[in-house]
Amino acid sequence: MNRWRVQRALLDKELHHNRGYFLVALVLLIYVPVLKSLYYLLQGGRMLHKWGEQLTYMLNFYQLPMGPPPLPQNSLHVIWLAAPILLGALLLGEERKGSLRYLVTTPVSRYDIVLSKFLFGSTDLLLAMAVNTVFLLSMSGALGLGVDATIILRWGLIMSLGLTALFTLALFTSTFTASVLPAAGLSFLLIYLPQALIAMLENMAARYFNASQSFSIKMLYLGDYLTITDYLTGEHWSIIQAVDHFPNWRMYATSGMLGSAPRLGMETIPLLLAIICLLGLAMAVFNRISLEEQGILFANTRTRLIFISLGGLLIAYLLAFPLCSTLLLYLFCMFVIIAFYLLLDYLSRRLKRSRTK
Repeated sequence: MNRWRVQRALLDKELHHNRGYFLVALVLLIYVPVLKSLYYLLQGGRMLHKWGEQLTYMLNFYQLPMGPPPLPQNSLHVIWLAAPILLGALLLGEERKGSLRYLVTTPVSRYDIVLSKFLFGSTDLLLAMAVNTVFLLSMSGALGLGVDATIILRWGLIMSLGLTALFTLALFTSTFTASVLPAAGLSFLLIYLPQALIAMLENMAARYFNASQSFSIKMLYLGDYLTITDYLTGEHWSIIQAVDHFPNWRMYATSGMLGSAPRLGMETIPLLLAIICLLGLAMAVFNRISLEEQGILFANTRTRLIFISLGGLLIAYLLAFPLCSTLLLYLFCMFVIIAFYLLLDYLSRRLKRSRTK
């Protein structure tokens, strides 16, 4: 069967079955830039002027000495996070026990299934951001935006790539999880996993190897650039001037100042690479994993063990690292904690099997 015809048929299926999710995600993403702006345009006066200032703050990724943002920043951040992650989790996870089992028995390859869902979801996100960008460009004068067209276009481009990266992460997560809720929950955790692991390595280097300030600052910058949500909020714009380490639960703190926007390539290229890598991983994992139900959270044993080990690693970092004065002691505590959680998993599965006999 022609590859294009396969994709067209799969996209038609997605539109037929998932158009509700498509519309909900679209409305969520245009709520602040378009729908609330229309409301304030009807209100006019001082409220419209204030709204224009808040939109300007948003378009500069919250990195201006002004505020508040269009919604309280945490609320707006939740909207930007929830829409692409839930869309990615729903598109694959919702069908895991239904039409997916039928699809994989047809001549359609698993690669095509994942690709069609990626194209469907990313089209939704890009359409929403196109609507937002065109609206803000056309209404910038009426809204009193204190930015030029290049700022709006930059915001639209980076937000489009950032939202698509979050969606692709959720799509990848749903390939090895058992249902929608685990996929969405683990996606939120995976967003911050690179930053947490890099912070752990940086703290270990500073405490046990007396790493320099320059090394610590570069590591923290790396953590920011590997965290997708930092592109949506401009966190990596900040200039880190110093990193202070503490021999207690606080571990470390940074001091710095607001910086200017990085070069466009420093933001778009990492996001594009993230999208490509996550899509490739999603295809590779989905091609090898079984759709037979094997657990409440994870689709197979290997994935469960990997995440138990990662969880044990992070718990050891949070609980044991502040108390361990030597690297050897910390590694020993880490090994004990990871082994403890793996043992708990083994015993719980043995108990479950004994009850089913």
